[in-house]
Amino acid sequence: MVYGHLMSAVDGFCGRIYSNCRFILPIRKTLSCFKDFRCIGYTSFHEPVSSSYFTAKEGFNDDLLSLESILKRYQTLPTVSFEEAPKRLWKTINQYRESRNVVECIKPSEYRKIIQLLGRINRIDPIFMPEEVKEVLDRYSRETFVKLKKKYTASLDSLGRSRTIGRRKEAVSSVWMIKGDGQVLVNGKILYEAFPRLSDRQSLIWPLKITQRLGQYNLCIFVKGGGSTGQAEASALAISRGLVIHEPELRYLLRKNSCLTCDARRVERKKPGQPKARKKNTWVKR
Repeated sequence: MVYGHLMSAVDGFCGRIYSNCRFILPIRKTLSCFKDFRCIGYTSFHEPVSSSYFTAKEGFNDDLLSLESILKRYQTLPTVSFEEAPKRLWKTINQYRESRNVVECIKPSEYRKIIQLLGRINRIDPIFMPEEVKEVLDRYSRETFVKLKKKYTASLDSLGRSRTIGRRKEAVSSVWMIKGDGQVLVNGKILYEAFPRLSDRQSLIWPLKITQRLGQYNLCIFVKGGGSTGQAEASALAISRGLVIHEPELRYLLRKNSCLTCDARRVERKKPGQPKARKKNTWVKR
């Protein structure tokens, strides 16, 4: 069949008159080799099963495209916040290669794309999540789920007292609070003896002043380390935390006035060749 087509093409190009001339005869002898050939159809070739067959990372690209299609298909479903979503531990990149039999060299930045898609799919509301999506998430999850840590919540003891801790610079303050008539003891001393400076006393009672709770709580403060300013501000932070335990509705007011924010600043070290931390020596021309 192939030979017949080739010879008809030669006759059509040169004409039947010149088909046996000395120029065409070698061509006819060469084409006679195709007499035993059979026409092979295109069906004998294997068609690629995957659309990513001709890419460098076939298995990885297939998984990435399948996750994108699932997200596109169910993107209109209701979602929950990240905190409310089911806690899952995704497989590491090595576990992913072993489970999916992926032999390509996958970069961590590329695998991070799959993790981001899984995180977005996991935010679908569990009530409306289809079974197909659950199976896909289980396929990429580890065997064990995240063990939620028990969140510690401070509360009052049997005597109605609260114990809180505050820190500032090198000072650490521990404050016991209980409802009373406004007595304040600092390391066994009254407030005026422990903090002679007015500014330190004002910073210590500032949380009680802005919440209008002066004279309603008795305070027993144990503070050590640092100077007087650091001790006063550390005690103020501990008092603010104690007020939140006694009256949780005061949290917003204290947070708004930065009373619940821990000041993490530290004294900058002195540099060699300088008089102080940032001060430089006076420049002299001669």
